[in-house]
Order: sequence, then structure tokens, then C-alpha cells
Amino acid sequence: MLRIPTPLVTGAGVRRTCARVAFALVAAASLTSFVGARHVHAQAATGTVSGRVTDVATSNPISGVRVLVQGTTVGTQTADDGRYTIRGVPAGAATLEFTRIGYEPKRTPVTITAGQSAVINMTMGQAAYSLSAVVTTVTGLQRKVELANSTTQIDVASKLAETPVNDLSGLLSGRAAGVQVTQGGATGTGARIRIRGQGSLSLNNEPLVYIDGVRVNSGAGSSSIGVGGSTPSRLNDINPAEIENIEIVKGPSAATLYGTEAANGVINITTKKGKAGKTQWTLTTENGIVEEPNTYPDLYFAWGTNTAGTRGACLLTSLATGACRQDSLIVNNTINNPATDPRTRGNRQQYGLQASGGNDRVQFFVAGQWEDELGVYKMPNSEIQRLQAERGTSTIPIEQERPNALNRINLRTNLTAALTPTLNMQVSSAYVTSSQRLPQNEDNANGLMVNAIGGLARTDTRDSRGIALNGWRAFPMGDVFSRTTTQDLDRFVNSLATRWNPKSWLATRATFGIDFAARVDNGINLFDQGINNLPGRLGQITNNRTELTQYTVDLGATATKTFFGIGSKTSVGAQYFRNLFSQTGGTGEQLPPGATTITAAAIRNGQQNQDETITLGYYVEQQFSWADQVFLTGGMRLDDNSAFGAEFDAVLYPKVGVSWLASSAKFMPKWN
Repeated sequence: MLRIPTPLVTGAGVRRTCARVAFALVAAASLTSFVGARHVHAQAATGTVSGRVTDVATSNPISGVRVLVQGTTVGTQTADDGRYTIRGVPAGAATLEFTRIGYEPKRTPVTITAGQSAVINMTMGQAAYSLSAVVTTVTGLQRKVELANSTTQIDVASKLAETPVNDLSGLLSGRAAGVQVTQGGATGTGARIRIRGQGSLSLNNEPLVYIDGVRVNSGAGSSSIGVGGSTPSRLNDINPAEIENIEIVKGPSAATLYGTEAANGVINITTKKGKAGKTQWTLTTENGIVEEPNTYPDLYFAWGTNTAGTRGACLLTSLATGACRQDSLIVNNTINNPATDPRTRGNRQQYGLQASGGNDRVQFFVAGQWEDELGVYKMPNSEIQRLQAERGTSTIPIEQERPNALNRINLRTNLTAALTPTLNMQVSSAYVTSSQRLPQNEDNANGLMVNAIGGLARTDTRDSRGIALNGWRAFPMGDVFSRTTTQDLDRFVNSLATRWNPKSWLATRATFGIDFAARVDNGINLFDQGINNLPGRLGQITNNRTELTQYTVDLGATATKTFFGIGSKTSVGAQYFRNLFSQTGGTGEQLPPGATTITAAAIRNGQQNQDETITLGYYVEQQFSWADQVFLTGGMRLDDNSAFGAEFDAVLYPKVGVSWLASSAKFMPKWN
């Protein structure tokens, strides 16, 4: 990391300057797109090109191949039968590009005659090496061999076909070297993701996540009420069935293109797009059971008599020194006893519907999914009966009997339109709403599993009220289950991306997006319910309302030229990110019987928190290539952040990389 002598933005002027520059960038991008659209030739002579793409080894059709007229945004994707049709191709000589994840990219020349159709069929072979694959970066589509940093691709469609995946954390687990995914233990809880290990002992180690070019909130600890460990993750709000592919950028070099916060790596998600042709419908359904397969050790308690003749616990240390004489041994395991086991079999159901279609100019993808999962934790029947008698009721609230559940709805619409032969626009809109219940568990002395397996194996102990503990550690299990913690979420992720190629050698792009989430966390102990001997037994409630907002503005341009056999690719860009956190909450203590609101409490407290972070960065990257084998890349990024402080200057991130595709060299041996 290098520092430049003069700060880009310092002190209290950071926020105002960033906002002014970002506004100017947005205005410039809008004007550029408008001017670009106005300057295209008024319906110049055009023709049509069509064909079929097949696998060179099997002759089977290949769907989802991106077919693009080089130097323009005119293109489409192949349908399920491998066929494609592109209308409105400018007359004259052109080059078609064929790209798809897992296949060698292909290019072929074509001559378009005005008012006529050309047929170009193509065969594609699977990439022998992952270096041949095409990936999406900030500067556009590139082959992996051209990149100066390490990337990994996940073909989501094929992975979903191989094994059922419930959430994005499960999709990432075990799919990429160097990516560690530590799963949560309860329904609806998130995972901790680390790329190439832990980067800091005190700071955030989560990678950045982008969806269709927009930075989104992916926090793993997205809850303001602790339950002992696992909490919901905003990463799992994303429906895996809506994803086309995932690219993982590893290493600190990612910061030169993605900014200061990208030192922990980047997860770049591309969602599905529509394909020209007849509308294709996909209906999915999933039903199953949820089980907790772990086994837990037995607990032991030794009875004995000490040297004074008093009978009690005879520990091994006392037995070894002769301080007591053991006469009996109790073995117990509340998990293996159906009467005391706080687990049962859960269930899961999921239903999804997708539609994809369009014509050569406009394509659409629409998806919806509903899922419902009931976790494995359940109040033992003996405790249900005890609480019914104690409360004088015939029913126990479902949120207490089954404290772990998730209900979620995902909706998405993606539209892609070729406004002119050189101007393309893509609009993406996603909505997520969910409700979930979280149990008191894991790293929680009052949690249900600690209470289940942390006892003394004795079944004769009772609490201070005289209620039998039945082998549990400190509290009757029904009291542990009586604490209810819920989270309700409404989230929108919207983006607008434009691509304008005013010249065959120049490609410009602009992406604008917003990720907004409204979250309500609620935790409550009703009066005379919950764990004994704690203040919450008198009635306690916490309610926090949080808004998480992430704005993205990303502008860039890439110029590609060849000079004396040396390829040159120059990319420049600017990025603006604004992250807002706003939370208002309250707590109430000493609730009257039946009350469920803070206003009814005898003791009331409120709090409000707000935080705003702005990042403004500029980058430039220059790449030279020779014979499509050797690639030399140099780049730098200048970043300023409102959290740097008044005395800290902007930060400069340089990078240099060299890659050589040795297998393409003439002197390398070739094998069949």
C-alpha cells in the first residue's frame, strides 16, 4: 500500500466533495448515454445472422452461449436447442464472438448484406484449462489467462443439477479452493465466509459481494438481538435458482479494481438473463425433512462416601487421592431420551416458477419462489404439559413450541434491451421478504443445547421453585423455549446498466444501483414466562427497526487497439459507494400479564443509531498482449473514504502482473 503526498479529500469535506463528484458522474453518464443514443445512424442498412451452436465432441446443442457482434452490443443467447438469431446487424464485414462458461471462446468473420440473412453455425469445445474461460470483471469480459489476479468460477446451473442447495452459503461451500464457509447450525442462520483465511483480528473479514455489478449488503451477523451465536445472513437472501454464475476474485490485488474494502476478496454474482425465442417456463418443487444428525456424549455422575461418612459426589480427583469411595455411577443423556430431547424432525418445502423469453431486441427473465422451513428444535412434550397446567391453558404458542423456522419469498425481473446497434440497457429488480424465528442456542449459557448436554447426569435435581430438571443443566427446558426472538425483512435490490460502444475499439459502461433492506428484530419474554430467577421473568421486550441502504455508481470505458502486432487494452473508471445504516429501537421491562408492547412496560428505554460511509475511487488499468500468449498488466486505484479521518490521505493501490499461456508456445509438446 502506498500513500500519495497530497490527499484527494480530507477532513469534513469528504462527504460533501464525494457527493458533488458522484452527482457529476451520474449527470455525465446520463448525458453520455443520451448523446450516444442520439448519434447512432438512423436505421442504417442492416441484415440478419442466425445459426446453431453445438458441442464439438458430442454434437449436442449448447444453450446459453452469448453471441455478440464484436464492437457492438448487438447480440443474443442461444436457446435450449442451440439456435440463435440476431436481427439489425449493420451491413458489411463483422466478427461474431461466441462465449460461454466452461467452453473455449470462438470468433468468426461474417459479411452482412443489407436486407439479407447470413447463416453461421459454430462448434465449441470445452475448455481444456480453466484459463480459457471467460469471466466478468469491472473492466468487462476477459479470459482468465489475461487476468493478473486469481479467480474461480462456479457454474451454478450445473451445481444445482448435481445436488440440492438451499441457500447461497451452501452453494459456495466446497466449490472453490481457498474459500472457507462455516455454516450456521439452525434454520435461517448464515455462514461465515473467508477467502484465503483471516485478514484481520479486529476488522471485518467478509468479502465484498456484487450482484449484476451492484455492491450489496452481505453481512453475516445481520441481527441486533443476540441468541448465542448464529444469526441471519443477508447473503442468504439471494435465491440460488436465479443465479447464472459466480466468480470469486481472490487476493489483495482485487483492491486495485474494486476498492479498499475488496482486500478480503470479491464474490461477483451474475443473475440469469432472458433468451430470445419462445417463452420457456420452469417449475420446481422441493419437499423434504430436516434432521440434526450429530451424536452427543453421555454424561456421568459418580456417587460415593467421603472420609467423614457423608454421601455425595465422588469426583475422580477425590477418588485418586482417597478422599472418597465410589459406590455407584449414573449415566444419562437427555438427547437420547425422547422425553427430554429438545429435537425432532423438521420439514422443508419450496416452490419456484421461472419464465424466460423475448425477441432479438428485448429479452426478459422473471422468477418467483416461496420456501418454508421448520427447524429441528421442539419443546419436549413433558414440558408442554407442564406449562399448560402452570398457565391454565390448553395450547402453547407455536413460536415457543417450535422456536426455529423460516418463511421466505423471492421475486425477480431482469430485462435486457438493445436500444440501438451500439447501445444496450439492462434493468434488474429483485424483492425479498422473509420472517424467521431464532432459538436461544450455541454460545449461550441459557441456550437449549447447553441446557440439554451441560448437566450433571443426575435426574433428581430441581430448580428453586421445586420443578424437576430431569437431567437438564439449570432450567426446565420449557422455560428456555419460552423466550421468543423473531426477525422480519423486506429487501429491494435494483440496478440499471448501460453499455455503449460508439466506436468499434471503444466500449463504455455505466451501472447504477441501490440495495435497500428494512429489518425488524423483536425479542420478548411474556410476564411470568421464561427462565426463572432472571429479570426477564417479570416481562421484557426489545424491538429494533433497522434500515440498510447501499448505493452504487460505477462508470468506465475500455479502449482496445493493436499496434504492430501488440495488443493494447486501456481501461479507466470511477466508482462511488454510499452505505447508510439507521436503527431505532426500544426496550421495555416489567410487562403486565398479556402485554406485548414496549408502551405497556413499567420501565421504558429508547436508542437511535445512524452511520454513513462514502467511498470514491478512480482506477486505470493498462494491458499489453503479444501473440495471444503473453499478457502484461499494470494498474492503480486511488481511493478515499469518509472513515479515513481528517488527517489521513487518500490511498493508492498499484498492481503489476504478468501471465504466460505456456501451452500455446510452439516449442511446447502437444498431446492428444
